[in-house]
Amino acid sequence: MSPPPRAPDAPAAGPAAAERGVLAFWREVERCRSAPLGGKARAGAVARLDRWLEHGGARVALLGPGGRGKSVLLGAWALELARAGRHEVAFVPVSCRFGTALKPTALNLLYARVAPFLRSPRRAGERPHGVEETRRDLAIMLEEGRPPEDRPLVLILDGFDEAVTWTPDAAQRFLRDLGPGVRAVLSARSPEALGGLPEETEVVALPPIAADEIAEAIGRRLGDLPASVKDDVARVSGGEPLLVEALLEALSRDLAAVGTALASAPVGASGVLDLCAGGSILSVLPWLAGALGPIEGEELFAISTVSVGAWNELIGPLVAAGETGLALRHPAWVEAALARIAPHQRAAVDRRFADHGKRAFASGTVSEYACRNWRAHLERIDASLTERLDLVSSAWLDVWRTRPDGSSGFIADVDATAACAASLLIDAAAGGDVVAALAERRTARVRASSMTRTATSSGRSTRSAPSPNILTTIGDAACLCATRSVTSSRTPTTTVANASPCATPTGA
Repeated sequence: MSPPPRAPDAPAAGPAAAERGVLAFWREVERCRSAPLGGKARAGAVARLDRWLEHGGARVALLGPGGRGKSVLLGAWALELARAGRHEVAFVPVSCRFGTALKPTALNLLYARVAPFLRSPRRAGERPHGVEETRRDLAIMLEEGRPPEDRPLVLILDGFDEAVTWTPDAAQRFLRDLGPGVRAVLSARSPEALGGLPEETEVVALPPIAADEIAEAIGRRLGDLPASVKDDVARVSGGEPLLVEALLEALSRDLAAVGTALASAPVGASGVLDLCAGGSILSVLPWLAGALGPIEGEELFAISTVSVGAWNELIGPLVAAGETGLALRHPAWVEAALARIAPHQRAAVDRRFADHGKRAFASGTVSEYACRNWRAHLERIDASLTERLDLVSSAWLDVWRTRPDGSSGFIADVDATAACAASLLIDAAAGGDVVAALAERRTARVRASSMTRTATSSGRSTRSAPSPNILTTIGDAACLCATRSVTSSRTPTTTVANASPCATPTGA
């Protein structure tokens, strides 16, 4: 059966970069469907998903290690559901490779996909503004559900454990109470990676590929090879489709060398990494792994400490060179690349990314990547509040204003910075309740000012980005939070600006 003309959930609205990433995801699904691996394992998992859809509860989780093929399976299953026409389908891939792993991006995509099928608490044409409003609206809409005469909605969140700047358990909160006619499918490596599973969630485990299916795949791709090579591919890959595919590509390029090295290669992604990424490309991988989404090669080179020559080798099964930039093809490669370096080296990579955002902001030449990911990189290094204050400046607002979703993105940065300030004040103050209340009032006032309504030329009501004079107030409030000394009879005076770094708040 030929695929539908478009993905079953492709909306007209949404940031262009995120939508390009989603389209790239669907192209990858179609590519993998054309040469599927592990047909028996996939068929069993699909049968269980079908049984759940007919007779199961509100939620199901598809679990399996990274590289097992969960995304391709769910993508293909979603396309079949859309073709059958018995369900509405809303599919969101949460993926660093495709640039959809950040909290604002994923929630905006999810809202755009479910809004046509659920009743919004807002007036026609009005959308939530900022992360918290979006999450709150989603919870309300999903809890209300669908009328009994309408087709049920199947909500599929793939790669939930790849989320960046939010914890999976917090992200699941808007799925806690699903109303009538709404079913949810999550995929992740394990229940622990999801922060636990709600009660009555059915679990479908996706098994690895059997050795005989690996041998068949080798025969189709490379012809008749010695049984020892087939056995080595099965052993080193552990039956993981991602690793099998990478080894087949490596063998097709240099059968003699790779076939010989396979005999002594260690099991797992690290061993496959050595076979597929020889030479100087290994020094590049940690920098690709440190990126939080697709990034232009020239920008990544400027961030890294790697020589120019290494970048000429970025080809093969590990690196995807797409429309929006370079990225490692799969989180399994990210994990394997980062496992090869010491903790202090990983910290140095993260710091270089954070410093790149600061330099770009200071120079006035902020790339798309830096605009959308600087805050996340600051959070990754647990940057101090002082380092984050640029995120609430009028100059940073000017950066966001050039993006189609600039107001929403800027408010997400303001919210995160305010949360960091509040957490430091609470930790530092004996009278934490009073200080927290003051911080909450500041944040509420900033957000209310930021979301002033304006009338567009079409007459629809929208929300404008904050004006520069409002941003002066935001900056003053943030600086006050950052530099004020909090004193009590039980604790010594503490200067919050130089306090220990802010961690991402629980439930963020």
